[in-house]
Amino acid sequence: MTSDHQRKPRPSDPRTEKFLANLVGKSRVSIWTYRCATNKFLKYCGRREPSVEIAQKWLAMLERNEKLSQNSIHLYGVVIRMYLRKTGKDIGKLDQISLPKQETPRREHIAAEDWQTFLDAIDDEDDYVVFDLLLSTGMTVGGLLTLKLKDIKWRERRLLVNGTQDTPVTDKCLEELQHYIKKYGIRRGQFIFNRYNDKLIGKKLRSYAKEAGLKNAKKLTPHCLRHSFAIRFIQQSRRPSALEDLRRFLGHHTIAATQRYLDYSAKESQDAYEEVFAPNRHEKKDNS
Repeated sequence: MTSDHQRKPRPSDPRTEKFLANLVGKSRVSIWTYRCATNKFLKYCGRREPSVEIAQKWLAMLERNEKLSQNSIHLYGVVIRMYLRKTGKDIGKLDQISLPKQETPRREHIAAEDWQTFLDAIDDEDDYVVFDLLLSTGMTVGGLLTLKLKDIKWRERRLLVNGTQDTPVTDKCLEELQHYIKKYGIRRGQFIFNRYNDKLIGKKLRSYAKEAGLKNAKKLTPHCLRHSFAIRFIQQSRRPSALEDLRRFLGHHTIAATQRYLDYSAKESQDAYEEVFAPNRHEKKDNS
């Protein structure tokens, strides 16, 4: 049985395809989702010009009539906002599109203390470059797969992800990148990781995670590596500007999208509080 994004696609609205052609760095699954949402919205519009008012009515209808989760409807709303922005429709009114509150899912990730164990389980040097880069930068798989030589700023130790997102990178990753580029003779204009795709990366990720003994190996997806980067950064950074720094690293347009990672620093905050105001509590735990 094939999943939805593997089925033969139905004829798509030309307006949808024009919109998708301007998207950069999105995975195959994301493109499928965007196509599905935009086609449904345009079908609902019929002969009417797409607008914020129609988008609001459509989302309200989805909440009433369709068996979709709150998260799916929220995603559809985000996609239609983007569609209207890209097509220049009602730009000043986009904030009027109210999105249903998302249900907070558990974000599977590789804990900071397991990073090296996971990397040590990788027995292929090319795969090591891929996973070290994803873990150390927080870029999406789409960003990785569209990376070109011109996107690497060697002296500044930064990558230009998706053509616009300025992302710091470690010296270690740059050395690995340089070796990989020389090994395969990558030239300007070529995608550096043209030997990979999102499905292959996901398969390899779960295989190496299983080899490393990670309990959540079967649940990991490539996007979980982005979560792993964000959670480690927000837990370990001591800079007052950590949240804003992370927003820039991840390429989020608003701080609200980044704030969800604050939940993962809650336990450390509790521990820090108890170290100051309830030190005996830790002594009791140690003696128990």
